[in-house]
Order: sequence, then C-alpha cells, then structure tokens
Amino acid sequence: MRWAEHFRSPGLWRRGRAPAGGPLPADVTGIGVAGEGVSVSAVRRVGDGVEVRLVAVTPSATVASISGPYSSAVEADLLGRSSEQAVDLRHVPLRPWEIRTLHLR
Repeated sequence: MRWAEHFRSPGLWRRGRAPAGGPLPADVTGIGVAGEGVSVSAVRRVGDGVEVRLVAVTPSATVASISGPYSSAVEADLLGRSSEQAVDLRHVPLRPWEIRTLHLR
C-alpha cells in the first residue's frame, strides 16, 4: 500500500488564457464520495453517465455513500461492462480491500 501512495500524482492545472475579471461559469455539482477508508481510484465519462471506481483501503468492511446529480447506479466489472444489478448510491457496502466499479446515471 505504501508504494501505491508513492506513485499517486498531484492534480494537473494550467493557467487560463481568458482576460482577468471576466464572468465566471455557473457552479456545477460534481460527485461526492464519503466513507471511512474509501478511496476513488478512477472517474470517467461513459456514454450518458459516469463511471466511478471505489477502493476499500481498509482491513475491515466499510460503506461508501455517493452524492451528486445522479439518480441511479448499476454495478460494472473491472473492464467497464455494465450489469443490470442496481446499487443504492446512499449505501455502497465494500468488503476489505474490495474494488467496485459503478456506472452512475
């Protein structure tokens, strides 16, 4: 686990080119993930939704909660293939060290 944290990269950013003092875009609600020992390892657009990969970085079971502008979620495998198994966004159980991939819509 120590090496996994070692290779994590900081976020990338670039200074914008718009003139200073211009109007800002409207606020957008993003994805929120909460849970003791829960880490987000990937987020990407998939079709008309978003794929989120959760990792339980704990030796005991835990529960994640996902918030955002999504009303439904289904389970997906590690290759990103959706199943029809619905997931409750407010209560996503994770076994110790489990990786779960979800498609949010």
